[in-house]
Amino acid sequence: DLPAFDPYKHVHHLLWLVRLNSGTLTHVAFTSLSLESHGSVRDVCRTISQLHHLRTLRLSCSVSHKAYEAIFFSCPSSLVELTLAYSVDSPGSATVSIPAAGDWDFDQGPLVLRDTPLHRLVYLALPGMAASDIAPFIHTILGHSPALKTLKFPFFDYLSISSITKEIAELCPRLTHLSFPQGGRDLQITNVLEGFPVQQLQSLYCSSLMEPVWT
Repeated sequence: DLPAFDPYKHVHHLLWLVRLNSGTLTHVAFTSLSLESHGSVRDVCRTISQLHHLRTLRLSCSVSHKAYEAIFFSCPSSLVELTLAYSVDSPGSATVSIPAAGDWDFDQGPLVLRDTPLHRLVYLALPGMAASDIAPFIHTILGHSPALKTLKFPFFDYLSISSITKEIAELCPRLTHLSFPQGGRDLQITNVLEGFPVQQLQSLYCSSLMEPVWT
């Protein structure tokens, strides 16, 4: 567990330390990261793609949609549990940039993005994001997580809940544990339950339910 209390200054040093132990590390957690620059995201992507025994990855950060995808598709096939970012700021317009001459990491090798599903990933905690971004995000990420058994959502307050639930059920046929640690609205949670086949879910957790406000 690597605390980055001064993330702007130490993030690359911490990632270098991780790479020194790439042959043995199975669990990596950063309590705080600043990934506002393309160089930082590239460094994270290169680092975790080298951790071929990694089973658990937890990053506490805020990233763009495209940066999240780049990190997700850099995760090794050995990954079992993933908590990546607490929020996704915006869809973003560009992928993680390719290093150019003069960049500090120009000679550190290419970015290698995985094009196959994470067949061992059984636990995934999704980040918070705007309602308009959730549907395409789920399609991309959960489409590469066919073995998922546990899914944690941010606060559940999305209008297109029926279509989202249907897609989750189709993309994650083994899902048995669903969690809303920040709560949700009661009618939408009901729709979630109705969207899954009978007796598929074994546990459902929601920290609080908000009733609709009638005017």
